Amino acid sequence: MKLRKDESQIAQCALQGAFTATLTNFRLIIESSISEESYPLAGITGVAVIDDIEGFKKKTSEIKQKKAQPIIAGAFIGLVLSLIMIFAILQPTDSVLMFLTVIIGIAAGIFVGYQISKKRFQKVELESFLEIMQSGGAKRFSFIKTDNNARAIKDLVNSITDTMK
Repeated sequence: MKLRKDESQIAQCALQGAFTATLTNFRLIIESSISEESYPLAGITGVAVIDDIEGFKKKTSEIKQKKAQPIIAGAFIGLVLSLIMIFAILQPTDSVLMFLTVIIGIAAGIFVGYQISKKRFQKVELESFLEIMQSGGAKRFSFIKTDNNARAIKDLVNSITDTMK
């Protein structure tokens, strides 16, 4: 990003893995890994930070459903293996030993299924957007909200609104 002769930088916000926004006295410049866009301050009608709560809830519920599958499969496999063991090795004479074998088999299956689901599925992160509103529409820039990102984006939005006054 190169500034013009009569242009000076007021604020900058670098969100790792998302974009870098630079506010000058004339424009807002947003650079991402794939593009660089410039918005004249006179054309900006508003700036907002939007959290994708619906998308977060949807992803979280999908992950919960998918996480349960290995646990249920593990419990079923544990049950089948314990029943095979009872009939092949122990002979079904002692009901307490049979019951304990089934419980231990199911518990072991659940534990293995839980470990598999824990490794396979990552924590869902809240996706947020910096929205630049203009008379012709709005443009959104995506980022993952963390404590540092939230502070940096808040400072940028405050600087933009202060400059637009």
